[in-house]
Amino acid sequence: MTSFFQMAVDESTPPPSVVHVGVPAGVRDAAARLDETVEGVADASAAFDPEPECLVCEHRPPERDARELLATAAERAPDCPVVVVAPDAAHPELIDAGATDCVRPDRSARLARRVENAAERRRAERDRSTVAARFDALVDCGPDAVVVVDDAGTIRYANAEVDRILGYAPSSLVGEPLATLVPEPRRGDHRDVLDYCLAGDGGADDGGYRELPGRHSDGHEVPLTVAFRLFERDSDRRFVGVLRDVSGRRAAETALEATQERYRTLVETCPDALFVADAETGTVLDANPAAEDLLGKPREEILGLHQSDLHPSDDETYYRRIFDDHADRGGITRRDGDLTVVHDDGHEVPVEISANMTELDGREVIYAVFRDVTERAERTTALASLRAAAREFISAETRETICQVTVETARDVLGTSLAAVHLFDADEDVLRPIAATDEAHRVFDGVPTFGPDESLAWDVYESGSPAVFGDVGSMTRAYNQNTPVDTEVIVPLDDHGVLTVGSLDAATVPDYALDFAQILAANAARALDRAEREGTLASQRAELAELNRINAVIREVDRALVRATTREAVGDSVVERLTDGGPYEHACIVERGAGGDVRSEAAAGETSGDPEAVATRAADAGRVVVEEGGEDLAAIPLEYHETAYGVLVVTADRASAFDDRERTVLVELGETIAYAIAAVESKKALVSDAVVELEFAVSAAADHFFVDVPKHADCAFEFRSATVTAGGSMLYYLTVSGASPEQLIERVRSFDEVERVRVVDAHDDGGLIEVVNDDALVLALADHGATLTSASAGPDGARAVVELPVDADVRGAAETIERYYPSVELLAQRERDRVGTTPRHMRTALDEALTDRQRTALEAAHLAGYFEWPRASTAEEVAESLGVTAPTFHQHLRRAESKLLDAFLEE
Repeated sequence: MTSFFQMAVDESTPPPSVVHVGVPAGVRDAAARLDETVEGVADASAAFDPEPECLVCEHRPPERDARELLATAAERAPDCPVVVVAPDAAHPELIDAGATDCVRPDRSARLARRVENAAERRRAERDRSTVAARFDALVDCGPDAVVVVDDAGTIRYANAEVDRILGYAPSSLVGEPLATLVPEPRRGDHRDVLDYCLAGDGGADDGGYRELPGRHSDGHEVPLTVAFRLFERDSDRRFVGVLRDVSGRRAAETALEATQERYRTLVETCPDALFVADAETGTVLDANPAAEDLLGKPREEILGLHQSDLHPSDDETYYRRIFDDHADRGGITRRDGDLTVVHDDGHEVPVEISANMTELDGREVIYAVFRDVTERAERTTALASLRAAAREFISAETRETICQVTVETARDVLGTSLAAVHLFDADEDVLRPIAATDEAHRVFDGVPTFGPDESLAWDVYESGSPAVFGDVGSMTRAYNQNTPVDTEVIVPLDDHGVLTVGSLDAATVPDYALDFAQILAANAARALDRAEREGTLASQRAELAELNRINAVIREVDRALVRATTREAVGDSVVERLTDGGPYEHACIVERGAGGDVRSEAAAGETSGDPEAVATRAADAGRVVVEEGGEDLAAIPLEYHETAYGVLVVTADRASAFDDRERTVLVELGETIAYAIAAVESKKALVSDAVVELEFAVSAAADHFFVDVPKHADCAFEFRSATVTAGGSMLYYLTVSGASPEQLIERVRSFDEVERVRVVDAHDDGGLIEVVNDDALVLALADHGATLTSASAGPDGARAVVELPVDADVRGAAETIERYYPSVELLAQRERDRVGTTPRHMRTALDEALTDRQRTALEAAHLAGYFEWPRASTAEEVAESLGVTAPTFHQHLRRAESKLLDAFLEE
């Protein structure tokens, strides 16, 4: 047996059942009689860790006072029995102090029995507590209500869930009939309720549960499933019932039915064709009305077809393979570009297909959306025609050839038989026909010449704004009011003349006719510009023999530019052709980043000079800069319509390489390159159906007035718009809420980047402020094709949304923002389709019609409240914000207003 006073303690030793404090008299003899694990401790502080079955101590004051231990036991282990070894005289006092029993020191046998009895009682109490706790956990911690009913149908027990599900306190139900929990119409005798729940008539589900409405304490019904089971003990019969609340399931079933109805509604009303096909067999199982329209046949004829039957029969194997690959791979897929379906009348319809694999009624199906992309295909064809025309424009040497290419391209792409180009004859002050379709000559018995103010064509040429005219004969400004032409599209060719496209039937003019005609006209105008320049150069050709080699290379560059479809391809084509056997040892295109850093985006050849330095000087000066030395370097800004696209730098290893004549040629080349880059961007926009949105969060710690002021003033800023002043600074208009604008002016003005700040409109809790600063972020985003569409700031920081084309450099735009604001965080990147086209077309037309200064004047006047009454800003105040004189502001504003109204009314 283990020593009573020194028990070995290791992980295999069970906790002691009896602990004695000190060495009370008689304990040694008592310990020998006990069938218990006994351990001794020196003082009370170690007696309760862990709590023993029984505690033994000695009462021998003043050396050892058991009352102190009893007080500690009452606090730390109130249920632990304490047996005190003490003289008879102290027993009453110790019992009153909380002792379980007292034994004289000389009664070791009695001490052993009392200790053993106390330990056994303590273990029994613990066992009963454990059983009770397990029962409580079983019935009270479960999700269902539990009741125990006797043979007469009287409730004998109810758990806590009864209160949650039916609203009754469990104690209030004990002694009540089971029928209390059932609505009046279903009650009858309460024994009947129990018999119904126990019936074996097949009305229960697989788990033995029956449907039975319950009655809540407030009177409303609660849908339940109920199951009762009999148990007997000592001839006492009891029935344990489980009441399960199925309100959630019923609600889910109702919601599912509603969802299915919404699904059917969405399918039926979806504008795109929807097909559901068996993933294993390929059989079409369902189709919506849009599918009937797409195929030109009723749903009954579509169902049961194999999915490959929707497509051209000659390509059956191809479409079967696409379907089978998707069925094997699963997931979501999207395809376009080479897919068609066959209409019932036999013609093929180009489609884009988005499909997903899912499970329906226990089998795998492929759910596919077929979108008719006929118009997109037509636009793609139009784009290809524009590229072809651009190639012909580059090679055309006379304006007559350019005009003929323009007419033929318009006729072939738009499908209209009437097309003509009139160029302005300055000597005669007329618009003279240079090229026209054969049908135009036939219909008009010779295409007429238009004088001032006698035709719609002259009006468009003079205004510089494209227009679409319907029912031309009814127009008072029509050249011939008896004309057979119904619809006419007229687009100016800058200062050269006009392109006219007409149709005898309005239905034959496609929706994109104006867009296409504008791009074609812009390309033709640039070609005419070049033709005029080449005409001028032709007169000097005898004197420019030394430039022939350069001109040959430039033509190669021009041809390469026509084939280039991206900005990177434009740069690579230029530098390779200028250096590969060309007149220069090195060529590169240098671009300036958002932070002012310069870098070579395309380069070929070698140079010992510093092209980036000379490019920076040329970009700052806005003109050609030549650096002479061991090697001569020329930097040519690439600008088109006042938009900079970088700097072309060429290096020549010959003395005085860049005289005036060669500089003139390089300027022309720079314009051509800039035009090519602009054309690439315009072509992208023609067929772009989607944009990318980037959403950013800016920390409240950012050192910028837009973030700092709302944080310290506990207000909010909302970005309205921004434009560029005449001095190149950014002019912002911000809505203020939560504070008076006058209270914020000084803090906004305290930032170094803020040049000027002005309150445009103010009220007690907000207003509008105008801020001019040198923050170039918006301009840097524009270099990436990105637009700041919204921004807001409050006490906790700011958020902004940037939109850019789907194929733009998203990472570059994000990195640009991070360079300006290191604390920025990219929250989301989303791709979405453009919503609507008419506003975009109108804005495109207006953008091309307005000069940058006209647009700036119009935006600044609108945002500054110039058009409000009473005016929030005077013309002088707006002009001062823009850094121009009031007469100059008025001149730009009136011209912009005229173009804006023309664009709006004509749209």
